[in-house]
Amino acid sequence: MVETMKFDFIKALGMIHLKNLTEINLSQKNENRFFCIDTYTALKNFISKSLDKQSFEKDECIAFAHMVYGWMPTILNDANDEIGTWANDDWVKIKGCLEKARSGENFGVDELKNVMVLTNNSIVGTSKLLHFINPNVYPIYDSRVFHAIRKLAGDKKKTEDSNTVNDENKYLAYVGWVHRVINEDKEGQSLIEMKTQLKEKGFVNDEASNVRVVEVLLYINGKEE
Repeated sequence: MVETMKFDFIKALGMIHLKNLTEINLSQKNENRFFCIDTYTALKNFISKSLDKQSFEKDECIAFAHMVYGWMPTILNDANDEIGTWANDDWVKIKGCLEKARSGENFGVDELKNVMVLTNNSIVGTSKLLHFINPNVYPIYDSRVFHAIRKLAGDKKKTEDSNTVNDENKYLAYVGWVHRVINEDKEGQSLIEMKTQLKEKGFVNDEASNVRVVEVLLYINGKEE
């Protein structure tokens, strides 16, 4: 039996540049503007306003995790069962990591794992929580983003189970790649044009950060054919 070659997500990121994103077909129009723009903006603004008034506390950590997980197909059962057993030191650690995310400090695998306990140990859920806390730094990551990278790298077949999306190192590599691609746009013109197209199609509004623009482009491109 021939062994199937597994797709190397992190290696593929090194092959993809800003030019590849500008070539993504944006012919489709968004039929769910409420989900992509209105709900997104409401979540982002609410969390931003809440954090302007105070620092992270236990209640905010739990509430924010549930809010952003509303975009997920399952509720936070695992986290709910464990929350009652967490000691104060656990909360101090989690809050410290979220403060790092908000301030844009160095955020590594250890910090990511600490935050993941809030979201059923889901990297997808965690990426959404981090994005709404700091939308200029952390992109949302899910199976469609994963498959978009696969397609842009020239791998047309699904060579890896979608469960492999749930990987801390892949997400951190993806975060770094998003900022590398943004920095390739020295004049900022390509990102402006991409954002304009996404706005015309109903996928983003004026408030969308460059990080959000790149992520939405990938989300569109990652739709299964």
